[in-house]
Amino acid sequence: MQKHTTQAPPTQSFYRRYIEPNQRTLRALGALAFIIASWLAIVQTSHITLNFYALAALLLGTCISVLLIHGLSAGRDTISYVTKLKHYQPPDLALEIAKLTSYSKLWFRKQFQIVDGELEKLDDPFMRRGLQAIRDQEALDDTMNMLHWKISQQRDQDNKRISVMQSLSQQLPVFSILVALLVLLGGLQGELSLQGFSGIISEAILCVASALLLNQWLVKPLIMQCERIRDASTKRLQLIADGIALVHQQRTPSIVFDTLINCIQDTPIIRQKKPEHRSASVQALIQQSRKQPRRSNAA
Repeated sequence: MQKHTTQAPPTQSFYRRYIEPNQRTLRALGALAFIIASWLAIVQTSHITLNFYALAALLLGTCISVLLIHGLSAGRDTISYVTKLKHYQPPDLALEIAKLTSYSKLWFRKQFQIVDGELEKLDDPFMRRGLQAIRDQEALDDTMNMLHWKISQQRDQDNKRISVMQSLSQQLPVFSILVALLVLLGGLQGELSLQGFSGIISEAILCVASALLLNQWLVKPLIMQCERIRDASTKRLQLIADGIALVHQQRTPSIVFDTLINCIQDTPIIRQKKPEHRSASVQALIQQSRKQPRRSNAA
């Protein structure tokens, strides 16, 4: 008898396991450590303190400016969205293909009672709305127009959140210079010694440096992460819309599967050189597609 040996999962490096998922937190801690180290260095050399009132005025003025530009509702929505990014999971395109393929099999076999039961259990509102349109025998053009409109609505909502964070990134350097000038003007009133003048200059420079570090290490990486999430969400919704169009056209399940698997193989996530970078579900679908014979649309 042959013994079946289970292959151990590939071990992840320390960077991929601990550092890569927490890059935003590490950048924020790095910026905070730099500010504390600068404050300690200035205390030891010039016997002055960091002007926390100036930093508070900087953050408050920047937030008020962003809220005046975009509105209070947009600011609340952006804050609520950013707080949920820690629990974000990238979409599993292979799982979406498996769902669409299973629904195409039910439609191809005309098992409509099972379809109605599965649609009630489906937790994805976008996929459920598209499949329900097929079940209600809506026209293909009407169904696709509705799905594309929902995709554009979701993308516009993501773009509004990114626009709020981009305004924050633009306003931070401007208000840092403004607050630094106010610190200089306030400190130059009256007679000052050389040591006091150098302390005011140091406070102004630290205010500008703190804003630049906060912008470079926290706000800009956050914007890039939101842009990647937006593109991944759009890719997922477009994949579902393409699958619903194939099901609506009454294509065979094998054609639905082959077409959708070719779509995700064109994405940068799937075109990794190392197979361990792919998820297990994606690898299983790719192996399944290679084993299945290709069928033309005429079949």
